Amino acid sequence: MMNESPKKLSSKEKWILFFILIVAAFLRFYDLESESLWNDELSTWKRASLSNVSETIQFSRKYDVHPAGYQVFMHVWVKTFGDSEKSLRTPSAIAGLFAVLLIFLFTRKIFTTQIALASSWFLAISWFPLYYAREARSYSLLLMAALLIVWIGELYLKHKSKWYGILLGFCLLLAAYLHYFGLLFAVGYMVFMILRSASIKAHIIPLSIFIIGYLPWLPYLFLQQGYGPIYITLPSFFDFFRWIRLVLANSNLVLLLFSLTFAFAVFKKNHAFQSPISFWMLSLWLFLPWVIAYIISAFLFPVLTFPNMIIALPAMLILLAAVPLMVSHSRVLFLGWILIVTSFNIYDLFFDRQFFHSPQKQEIREAVYHLNQEANVDELIFVTAWDIDYLNYYLNHFGSDLHATSLIYEESDLSKIKSALENENHTQFWHIILHRRPQDALQVRLEEEFQRSQQKEFRGAKVSRYMMRK
Repeated sequence: MMNESPKKLSSKEKWILFFILIVAAFLRFYDLESESLWNDELSTWKRASLSNVSETIQFSRKYDVHPAGYQVFMHVWVKTFGDSEKSLRTPSAIAGLFAVLLIFLFTRKIFTTQIALASSWFLAISWFPLYYAREARSYSLLLMAALLIVWIGELYLKHKSKWYGILLGFCLLLAAYLHYFGLLFAVGYMVFMILRSASIKAHIIPLSIFIIGYLPWLPYLFLQQGYGPIYITLPSFFDFFRWIRLVLANSNLVLLLFSLTFAFAVFKKNHAFQSPISFWMLSLWLFLPWVIAYIISAFLFPVLTFPNMIIALPAMLILLAAVPLMVSHSRVLFLGWILIVTSFNIYDLFFDRQFFHSPQKQEIREAVYHLNQEANVDELIFVTAWDIDYLNYYLNHFGSDLHATSLIYEESDLSKIKSALENENHTQFWHIILHRRPQDALQVRLEEEFQRSQQKEFRGAKVSRYMMRK
């Protein structure tokens, strides 16, 4: 599987890698605060802003559906670097950049430098990893952790050093504490390593660190599964192909070419890799997380989402880069394939999605800014959101004197509005919707009992002003 003695990088290859990293850094850090934080990023901010690490861990244990690692890290980060949009997203951008380097280092161990450069290039310019590298969530760090595991794992296998074994153990813990799909990846990787060497003893150092280090959290893993996220729907058989298409620049042509070549490699056994085990390892890495997540979602509780499957992304991109070698060793074919995939990615990123020119996330900041401009300090403001502090985050950042009156979501909350209007002797109020939609019954009653005098819609948000009917 491993290239035993990879040649040193030539000057040309170093410059190509440097160029790839520069492009990756630009795409991940450029205008990082240009878009509003959306609901899930504001959730990251809220949990990271708790008073201390102990409170952050307790909150994750009781109310979250994820392990506490990412929130503890973000708590320390926010206390050190502040809670601006740019600050909150910077760890993901840094992790995203490291992932581009790590996929090169790992791929070069099992393939050629050519394929390693192509893999890192695809990771640098693909929309899917780029989107999460610019978001204050754990997915970009999860991607980096998965790549750290496989790279350190290869070094551990080659050098048989206990220090690499210790480092691998901590990388496994990093992934497992970042996200439960990181735990899935860590367990799967160690099972693969044990089966591959037919020995548990050979991996006792990383395995011991991993098991002992995760034992304290194990009871909360089972506790949290009892209240999984309600927004995840049951999986479809076609979700895998939709995800593959998404990763492949949303291109049916690239998906077709990749699928045909992959099928050719499977049935003709024309892998053209350093070792056939490389092909099968990557195939398992790509497919098994989907199979396991699908089974859990279908028979236990829904967990399968596209972001969670970022752990399978490196395998997809490495196979994508290796596709030409499954057919021929022609340099022209290889460069032509790189050009085709690059062209579709550039079109998807800059022309179809208009990544840096049109909103990619919810416009919560813009909605709150509009409210701040239009509302008076003494007016009532009712909020439909998962947390009232999501409104307060931007009100505070704008230095606003406005304050939210109450959260409203269901029909019974209409009494809160009427009571506040009567107590404050007001005849009008504002209603701002941030991500979470109010129940239809409440929306109908609002329109029936009050007259809407103003409304402005934003991506994922809405600001309305209502008056008492005469």
